[in-house]
Amino acid sequence: MIVLLLVSAIVMIYEWRYLKKRRMARRTYILSLGIYVMSVGYAAWVMLYDISAVTTPNLVIHDIFRPIQYIITLEWLTT
Repeated sequence: MIVLLLVSAIVMIYEWRYLKKRRMARRTYILSLGIYVMSVGYAAWVMLYDISAVTTPNLVIHDIFRPIQYIITLEWLTT
């Protein structure tokens, strides 16, 4: 996760210089920005899920994220 964030940030910084000159730079920049935003969102989601599970297991946030966690971790394939 951290490696993905670092790589996408480095690519965005590198491509920033060429945004107006090359069309491919815009596509690469948008792709890197999307990967960066998704990685940050997933990290925030995992932190919220773990914090709610440890502090108050009966918290509503934990109940909302439980089905999403079930789908992402592919537990339904092994049961």
